[in-house]
Amino acid sequence: MARKEISTKWGRNDLDAHNSNYKELYKISDDVKEDSSKALEEIEEARDGKTRLKENIDDIKNKFNSDLTNILRNSNFSDRTEWIQANCISATNSNTIRITGNGTMYIPRIYQDSDIKINSGEKIYVSSLFSTPFIEILRMGIMVYGKNSTSETSSILMDNVSINKKYLISDVLSVPQNTNGTLMFQLRSEYTNKELSNEKYVEVSKAMCINLTTVFGKGNEPTKEQMDSIIQGIDGQWFENSLDINSLQKAISSSTLFSISSV
Repeated sequence: MARKEISTKWGRNDLDAHNSNYKELYKISDDVKEDSSKALEEIEEARDGKTRLKENIDDIKNKFNSDLTNILRNSNFSDRTEWIQANCISATNSNTIRITGNGTMYIPRIYQDSDIKINSGEKIYVSSLFSTPFIEILRMGIMVYGKNSTSETSSILMDNVSINKKYLISDVLSVPQNTNGTLMFQLRSEYTNKELSNEKYVEVSKAMCINLTTVFGKGNEPTKEQMDSIIQGIDGQWFENSLDINSLQKAISSSTLFSISSV
C-alpha cells in the first residue's frame, strides 16, 4: 500500500509565527539563565565567605551582645513610682504621665536614676511620645547625664510645638566626655520664665532608654532612623524591660532601614 504524503506547505504567516515562537522560547531561556545567575550571586554575597548561608545568619545573630533592654523602670507610667519630681506636680492616667509646672522654675521635669553605670562615648537611644495643649511651652524633650557629672549633658529637645499634637521625640545620644556615675534620664518641658510654667503641662507616654553600645557593640550601633524603624516593627511600638533576640531579629527583618550589611 503506497504511503500517503501529507502536505507540509506553510504559508508566509505560518513561518513568521513559527520563527517568532522560537525567538520567544530562546528569550525566556536567556532570562531564566540571567535570573539564576543573579540569584546565585546574591546567595554567594549573603554567605560572606561562609560555607553555608545559615552560618552567616548565625554569625550576624551572635553579633548582638544581649537582649534589647529598656533600662527605665515603670516606663509605662502605671503610677508615679520610680519617677522623681522637680519643680512640678506629676500625675498618671492610662499609661501617660502629666508633668505640670508649679511656677518655681522655668523647667518642670521628672527624672529617674537608672542605677546602670554609663561610660563616655556610649550611644544611648531615647524616645517618648509628647503632647501639650498649651501654646506657652517653649520646648519639650529628653535629657541624659551621669549622676555624678550633671553639668555634662546630652539632650533632644523639640521647639515650635503645635498644641494637641503627639510628637515622637527620639534620638541616639552620645554620652559626653567626663561623664561619671549611673545614667540619669529626664523628661522635661521649658518655658520662657518660671511664672509662665505655673499650671501648664506636657503629657508623656512610651518612654524608652536603650544603651545601644551594650547591645550591638562599640562602632556597630544603629542610627536614630534605624532604631525608630525597629521600634515601629514591635507590637505597640514600645516595650518594657527586655526584648528577646528573636523578637529583635523579627523587628530588624521588617525594617526597611536596617539591612544585614549594616550590622
